[in-house]
Amino acid sequence: MYTKILIEYEVYGQTAEMLHAFFLEMQNAFKIQINAKRSIAIKNTDIQWSDVIISVRSTCSISSGIAALCKKLQRFHIVLLDDNLFNHRRQDWFMKRRQKALGDTLHNTDLLLTPNPLLAKDIGEAYAVKRSAHIDTTIHESEITPFAGHSAPVGDVVRIVYYSNDGTSSYFTTLLAKAFEEISKSNRYKIEMTLIGIETLTDSLGCSQVKLIPHLSYTDFKKFLRNGHFDIGLAPVIEDDDFSKYKYFNKYMEYSAAGIPGIYSNCPPYTFVIKDGYNGFLSNNTTGDWQQAIISGIENNENRVACIQNAQHSLKTDFSFEKVSTALLQEIPELLTYRAPKVKTNGMKWVKLKYSVFIFSERIDSTFRTMRQSGFCGLVRRTMLFIRTNKQTAHERREMQKKEGA
Repeated sequence: MYTKILIEYEVYGQTAEMLHAFFLEMQNAFKIQINAKRSIAIKNTDIQWSDVIISVRSTCSISSGIAALCKKLQRFHIVLLDDNLFNHRRQDWFMKRRQKALGDTLHNTDLLLTPNPLLAKDIGEAYAVKRSAHIDTTIHESEITPFAGHSAPVGDVVRIVYYSNDGTSSYFTTLLAKAFEEISKSNRYKIEMTLIGIETLTDSLGCSQVKLIPHLSYTDFKKFLRNGHFDIGLAPVIEDDDFSKYKYFNKYMEYSAAGIPGIYSNCPPYTFVIKDGYNGFLSNNTTGDWQQAIISGIENNENRVACIQNAQHSLKTDFSFEKVSTALLQEIPELLTYRAPKVKTNGMKWVKLKYSVFIFSERIDSTFRTMRQSGFCGLVRRTMLFIRTNKQTAHERREMQKKEGA
C-alpha cells in the first residue's frame, strides 16, 4: 500500500518548487504517491484520493478550507512554513485576511513543518499546534560548484554579490552602504559589486563598478551565482527583527552550493548553521563590523578557501537527501503509514468560490497600490516581472509534473 500525498500551493514559488522536488525523490525511494497542484485547481476528487495533505505557506482561504475538510474527513494535514507570515511587512486589509486564513489553517492542522526552530516554537505555542517537525533543504553533489574566486584578490578586482528577495534595498542601505563607502576611501581595493533584485540605488558605494541585476527566477538565480565567479557573498539581516529571525538560512545554502564564501549577520537564522571562521564569517550589525568583515574576507584568501571547503563538505553530509529524508520520516511516520478512510465530499466548490472573489479584489487593490507608490512606469515594470516570473515558474512546474508522472 502506498501513502497518497497531496501538496497544495497557491503560488509555485521557491518553497513549493523545492518541496515538490524533494517529494519526487521521496516517491522514488519510498512507498508514497504524490500529487502537487495549485490550490485553485484542487478538486473534491483530489481530497478523496489523499491520505496526507501538505499546505505550503498557507495564507489563502482555500488552504484554511482544506484544513477544515481534512479534520472532518480524517486526512492527515501538514502546514509548511518557512517565514513568520504573521509579521509580514505588508499590513493592509488583504494581508490581514491572509493572516486570518493562516491562523484558521493552523488551528485545524495536525502538524507544523518548518526549517526554523524558533518558528516551530513560537507559532506552535501561539496557535496550539500539538506537533511540529523539522525539515532542511537538500543539496545534491551535482549542484555544488567548486570555489572559483580569485586565488589572491588583493590588488585585483574583487567580485562581491548581494541579493534581495523582496526587491528593496533596505537591508543593504541600512547595514552595508556606509561600510563600502569607508572601504573605498583607502583606494586599496577594486570592488565589483553585483546587487540582485535591487531596482535602484541612491547611495554611492565608492566601488569600481556596481551592477544592478533585476529579479531572477530561482533557476536563473542559481545559474547566475554558479557562473558569476564571485569572491564573496553578503547576507545581512536586521538583528532581533520579528520577521528575519524566523527565516531559513537560504543564502548560506545558495552561496555555499555556488562556491561563494559568505559573510552573514551574527544573529538567527545564520547562527543556527554557521561557525564563525569555519564554514562562513559572522559580522555584528554595525557599519564598522561589516567594514572589517569585508576587508578581512578580501585579504584573507586562505580563510575564504577553507571556509567554502568546509561549507561544501557540510552540504554533502548534513543536507543530503538521505539524511534529511531519514530524519523527516522519523518525525512524521504518517508519511509512510497513514491511511485515510474512503469518503466523499463536495466541500471544495464553495471554498474555491470565496477565494476567487478575494483574489480578484486583492489584485485590483495591488494594481492601484503600485500605481500610487511607483507610478505608471512602476506598474509596467511590476507587470512585466509578474509575466516573466509566471512564465518561468509554469515551465518549471510542467517539468516537475513530467517527473511526477514518470
